[in-house]
Amino acid sequence: MTWTQTESPALNFSLEREPPENSEILYSIRWLWGSVAQLVAFVQALHKVLGIFLFPSKDRLRAVCLLVPTYVLQDLSRIFATIRKSAYSLILRWNGFIEDTQNCTRQRWLAFLWRAVQAIYESISAFLLSFTMCRFYAVCILLPVYISQQLYRRLPTIPRNFRCLISRWNKLIGDTEAYRRQGSVQAQLQLEGKYIFPETEVIRVNLSGKMWINGISWHDNVEEFVVCGARARYIHLRPTANGAANGSHSRKRPIVFLHGNRGWSYMWRKVMAKLLLEGHELFALDWLGHGLSDKPVQRDAMTFELHIRTLTAFVNHVELDNAILVAHHWGGCVALSAIPSLPSSSISGLFLINSFIPPRPREISIHCHLLHAVWFLLTAVLDGYASQSSIARFISPHISERDVECYEAPYQDLPAATRSSAERFSRHAPGIPHFILRKLRETQGWKLCEGILGPRNFSDLNALALLSERDDFVRSYWQSKREEDLDEGMGSKLKTAIAFGARDPLLKDYKDVLVRVVGKNNMVDWAPDGIWLPNAGHYPMEDSPDDIAQLIARLC
Repeated sequence: MTWTQTESPALNFSLEREPPENSEILYSIRWLWGSVAQLVAFVQALHKVLGIFLFPSKDRLRAVCLLVPTYVLQDLSRIFATIRKSAYSLILRWNGFIEDTQNCTRQRWLAFLWRAVQAIYESISAFLLSFTMCRFYAVCILLPVYISQQLYRRLPTIPRNFRCLISRWNKLIGDTEAYRRQGSVQAQLQLEGKYIFPETEVIRVNLSGKMWINGISWHDNVEEFVVCGARARYIHLRPTANGAANGSHSRKRPIVFLHGNRGWSYMWRKVMAKLLLEGHELFALDWLGHGLSDKPVQRDAMTFELHIRTLTAFVNHVELDNAILVAHHWGGCVALSAIPSLPSSSISGLFLINSFIPPRPREISIHCHLLHAVWFLLTAVLDGYASQSSIARFISPHISERDVECYEAPYQDLPAATRSSAERFSRHAPGIPHFILRKLRETQGWKLCEGILGPRNFSDLNALALLSERDDFVRSYWQSKREEDLDEGMGSKLKTAIAFGARDPLLKDYKDVLVRVVGKNNMVDWAPDGIWLPNAGHYPMEDSPDDIAQLIARLC
């Protein structure tokens, strides 16, 4: 697969398939082998679907409505797509039209029919999950699966550790505390930049080699720096001499774009194209484990502190001055946490798009809690094999197939372990009560249970506890900032703008929480309560790029 440019020579690109091999025999063998493999996978997926009908009749309908979006789309969308392409090749070879695949009417109609069925099905799934009761049913179905899966994985550990209850139960508690300390020390070392990833735990992304797609349109604009032994990369675009608006060559404020989970620098292409013409110097950072950056494979090593370190190292590396931070989703959470440790002159404006700060349980509705529970359980059950297509279409129903492929491109032909950062973010289900994270976890009984089940299996909960402590620090920082500004009788020097897509199925509840934490005196005067974008969903930079570009330009 190769990348080719379209439209803007610096920013946009699309996917085109390479033609089949010249050797007809080799191509036929390759096609036959691929078809057999996909048919086997299809039978396995069909077996899963038929298993639904083993439910009692009263539960069968809800099982069909809720289990199908869970895994059928993951398997069947990929399987049917491959079978469809193989069938096209067979039909065309049979009729002697191999050289003219693009003009085949039959192929276009079948492709259109499949895309229509897929779009309708995914729309129905998204529609069902928009109801609180459907989300509750999904949790009820996924929770037993998750518990069974976790118990099955821990079967070898439980008997061995259970024997220690008789004579060495203190050792189990000690193992739990030691593992927690190890995680805290690792996070602190990463925050300070003293941690180094073992070479065997990082997959290096070679932009010009087989592990990456050659011909990416902004290949010449990629720069890198090192964080904890891994290479973090970013897009760096400079305005041309005639790129400033109205012919003005005055230097404008640089803009840094931070993507969220399951995204990468590709998501900013439309907005960057518009701001580049205005004369801004642009940076689009890829977090470690995402996009163009190296891919650590150990999920336990992907900490929130590592991403804070990545941002601070980036700011120091490019020597940012008077810049605007534009952050989406988890990128905004990292930005809010990193700002207290950044040089005061480096950042002068913050624009948060569909972002959040880890909320307390009372700050979000049960409707939102249930969606986070579904998200956590689904990603945990699939464990790195979640379909990017299904996730993308649930979050943004109107996203094109080409864009879905581009979002998935950084992980193409790479093992599921390279998604460690994305999966780690997904497991950070916000809204867990402080009583559990701060008190219940510290009881001897809880630590003993962790020791029996294996402390490593609670790494996500330990990471959430650390994130909860950082959340308290960030909130206190912004509160003190509000009080200082009020005492001085003037507005904050770091002005913040917040925008949310009104159709976002994930984070609509977080807008008011974010405005309240940041404080209205820290907000821009022209939007003290934030902004709703009526025609945008979770990805406003995809749905309303013109509006986003105008808001960023106004903040500048």
